[in-house]
Amino acid sequence: MGNTVAIVQGKIIRIFAEANAFNKDTAKTLKELNLENRYSLMLNSLIRRGIIIKAFNGKYYLDYDYYQKHQDRKKMIIPILCVCLFLYFFIYLGILCLT
Repeated sequence: MGNTVAIVQGKIIRIFAEANAFNKDTAKTLKELNLENRYSLMLNSLIRRGIIIKAFNGKYYLDYDYYQKHQDRKKMIIPILCVCLFLYFFIYLGILCLT
């Protein structure tokens, strides 16, 4: 279930980012983002955590700093996985050579 929550929250964040809703001036209504009747629990969680910010007149925007950190973290996953796989195979091959 945790993976599902992360996937849906990621989708909501992506929707805001694709709409360039990063500040009060570019804030969008949930209807404009087609989120009016969708993902309300996940959206409320993001709002409580300050990732999605309520602006005015029912408009919302994505905290740009959070978005940048989120993107940077995503970019680091592949290099970290590559290092882990390399170490795994290096250790695995080392064990095979010893036996």
